Amino acid sequence: MKFVQRHVPELAFQKIEKCYKEQPPLFKHEKEVFYFILDLFFRLKVYNKNAKYTDDGMITISSKYFKAYLSKNYSLYLRWLIKNEIIVCDKIKKTGKSYGYEIHPSVESKLISINISKDSKVTNKIIENYNKRQKYHKKLEDHILIMKKFFKKNIKINTKDAIEWIENNLKENKINVNQYCILFLSIKMIDNQEFYFNVNKVNGRLDTNITNLKSDLRKFLIGEYCHIDTKNSQPLIINFILNYIISHYNYKETPPTPLPPPSLGTEYEKILSKELSFSDLSMLKKSPLSAEMIAEFDDYKNATFKNDFYDYLRKDFSLNFNTISRQDMKELILRVFFSRNISYKKEKALFRSKYPIIYDIIFKLKRERHNKLALCLQRIESEIFINRICKKLVQEGIVPVTIHDSVIVLSSDKQKAIDIISSVYNEFLGGVPQLEVSFL
Repeated sequence: MKFVQRHVPELAFQKIEKCYKEQPPLFKHEKEVFYFILDLFFRLKVYNKNAKYTDDGMITISSKYFKAYLSKNYSLYLRWLIKNEIIVCDKIKKTGKSYGYEIHPSVESKLISINISKDSKVTNKIIENYNKRQKYHKKLEDHILIMKKFFKKNIKINTKDAIEWIENNLKENKINVNQYCILFLSIKMIDNQEFYFNVNKVNGRLDTNITNLKSDLRKFLIGEYCHIDTKNSQPLIINFILNYIISHYNYKETPPTPLPPPSLGTEYEKILSKELSFSDLSMLKKSPLSAEMIAEFDDYKNATFKNDFYDYLRKDFSLNFNTISRQDMKELILRVFFSRNISYKKEKALFRSKYPIIYDIIFKLKRERHNKLALCLQRIESEIFINRICKKLVQEGIVPVTIHDSVIVLSSDKQKAIDIISSVYNEFLGGVPQLEVSFL
């Protein structure tokens, strides 16, 4: 590696050059660090969907992150950039929080690529931290290592056409300059083979260049691929929790009709316990089953497995709305599932009118921490896709690229992949979901 590339707004680059001539930094420094910092504002948005922002939309960057790449005097670089109106900092320090940063509006512009010499200290740190991550990856399961090797070898993008697409969208005002920069960097990272392939410690998902790539840009991936997506993924996975409740019912009397699916035993609890507390699990186990509960669970299962759940509810709630799109209904349901219990009360009342028992379960699981259910469902999703579907696909000679609740495989492997996905869902959730297939 002779150099690494960083990507900075063109006007910011020009201003750094001008300020260097007129009022150069008075502290010992490396010029490359300024490019590293500016690139970071966009890079974090590309590969970290969990990046945090201030109320004003500025990205927060921890001092620990700066220290991992820069010397202790990193704050001098930041002050010089702020002083010269190249970046903005909110300078609001809250307990346990980081400062918010953004590019100064006067230099907001399209990104250009800058080569940073391999002899600079920041380049050495970039390479050093990259190598540390690779050592961690050696501990991954065999099928994930095979997926990583395939990913790094085969994922390529038609850079020229992809950049032309974002250029046209910028000209037509479909995206703004900041969005353009994020998309540009996501393309350039794949083009430069700056791959990231990480198992997310928070939710168990695989985070890669493709999971965070805008869906409109996937068509520019080089190769004959197809995308197999599970409809209603999050509502579908709620069935996992419902199955867990049913599996603890003690049939001292006549079993309910229809019969519940077979339990996966302690395997269910092991997965749930990664996010749910002992009291949560006890609440689920002791939920008083009744004919009404079994009927509601069965109705919900049919709605999520045999229908497009959002379209199904859109038609069912048609009397409550003049017009509502599928996307609007999806956002409504996700608010019910993942927002704080005190928020979106009208939407929750609507869902509760159809599924009162399930709503009550969701409410109780979010009582202490509202994001608990979201993380729990993501863990279950990762168990289904990463640890089961992907493992079986690899065993059958099909190496997938995942996008959370979907996979990308070679078009020639489409039917075999569909069969495997269907069989895992049937074993794990007691039903086969609707799948949507598109060719890239």
